[in-house]
Amino acid sequence: MTASFDAIVVGGGVMGAAAALQLAEGGMRVALCEARQLGMGASGVNAGTLSMQTKRVPLIPYALRGYELWKRAGDAVGFKETGSLTLAYTQAEAEGLAQRMTARRNAGA
Repeated sequence: MTASFDAIVVGGGVMGAAAALQLAEGGMRVALCEARQLGMGASGVNAGTLSMQTKRVPLIPYALRGYELWKRAGDAVGFKETGSLTLAYTQAEAEGLAQRMTARRNAGA
């Protein structure tokens, strides 16, 4: 038997599975190839996403999109919203954190 696909995604980690899902939801016939268990390998030890805590403000829209995708996947992938905390140890660090917080908020985070 021969199967045909519009796209083949190699790697069933967080990013590969997300890419395959997006392609399939867009109407493509997708083959997802993973040597082991889905979501393991490198994905088993990292979040596979951008953090809202990034210092690179131009990346915030991508972090927001990733966050929305995680929320949409929800219980199916074990998503839990836990928040985060960044500590400043000096006055200068506190001022830097305040500036980054303002920049993130201005970027929509």
